[in-house]
Amino acid sequence: MRRRRSSTVLGAVLGILAMLLVSIPAIAAENVGNVSQWFQNMEIGLTGTGIVQGVSQKRAINPITLKSEKMYDRNYATYSIDFEVNADIAKTGHAYMLVEAGNGEGPDQYYHAFGALNEDAIGDQGLEVSELWYQQNILDNIFKFKIGKVDLTDNFDTNNVADDEETQFLASIFVNNPTIEFPDYCFAATLWAEPTKLISIGLAYGDADADWNQVLDYPFLMAEVDIHPQLFGLEGNYRFMAWRNGMSHEDWTETYGHANFGFAISFDQKVLPELTLFTRWGWADPDIADNKIENAVSLGFQLDGAYWGRDKDHVAFAYGWNILNGNYRDDVRAEGFSPRDEHHFELYYHLAINDHVNVCPDIQFVMNPQGVKENHNMLVVGIRGQVEF
Repeated sequence: MRRRRSSTVLGAVLGILAMLLVSIPAIAAENVGNVSQWFQNMEIGLTGTGIVQGVSQKRAINPITLKSEKMYDRNYATYSIDFEVNADIAKTGHAYMLVEAGNGEGPDQYYHAFGALNEDAIGDQGLEVSELWYQQNILDNIFKFKIGKVDLTDNFDTNNVADDEETQFLASIFVNNPTIEFPDYCFAATLWAEPTKLISIGLAYGDADADWNQVLDYPFLMAEVDIHPQLFGLEGNYRFMAWRNGMSHEDWTETYGHANFGFAISFDQKVLPELTLFTRWGWADPDIADNKIENAVSLGFQLDGAYWGRDKDHVAFAYGWNILNGNYRDDVRAEGFSPRDEHHFELYYHLAINDHVNVCPDIQFVMNPQGVKENHNMLVVGIRGQVEF
């Protein structure tokens, strides 16, 4: 089995190299005598994001002692800095680098739900190159091939109104589907094809454990088909996904050696020029012990400020329903507690002070955190400020 998998991987690598060899002569020809031209097409961006949150929860189950303990209201502050470099290389190539830094773990170090309450928090991190990749466009941009250190969530499971923790929802359940086991920034290669404006198809190969060792041994594979209709002249995006994480996982009988897999959708549709609705759904293999959530559903809306004369503002609301895996329900009952599906709500208002500064008050409410009725509900009140150049 291992030799057969290695042969498949070797074939994929050779195919990738062949595409690159086809494109390199064209790039070289366009730059002869003008080696430094691509520097003139370089764009640099700097973004600083600061978040303050206060959380209130009365009682919760201690994960070590399995006893109900009084919780205390606490507040947290985090910040992150993003330094981005985009460069067009010749007419068909593009290079990108993201350097990140930040401090603060946010409320998730003390309060526990199925997803992060502050997806922007990155802990105590010095300057780190989070992304560094090259993209080659082929056949008049019909195909786009990317390789390097990649954030796969930039191109897969996207959503126009629920996708970015810096400018949209803060809770991770509304940034990406919680049932998809994406690797962290990792070695990856992606290929997107857009034969028409109506349909696009994406394929991804990534290092599932994101450790940059044996990058071909434990593949994360993903396929996505997107449909982009114009309904009554209003934009819509309908994404259908399947994925497989090839790392060794434990099942509920404590046996290792299983791959994880699942399916998901992500839709967003304008119903008015100022109003966009969205929904997500995801399913993950219930036999994998890490999959405490078997199904995840979220939905909501974004209303643009043009409706009340504030073109650069918007308000958004989302509801998430994390449906428990039956095996996890049994485990919760075995510990003497009551399993309940987790429900997550978030409301924010994005206020543009000017072209470079915005402020965003944010409220979250979580019922049955981590799927346990004895975990009291959580209220999270916060504000996000951002400066962008």
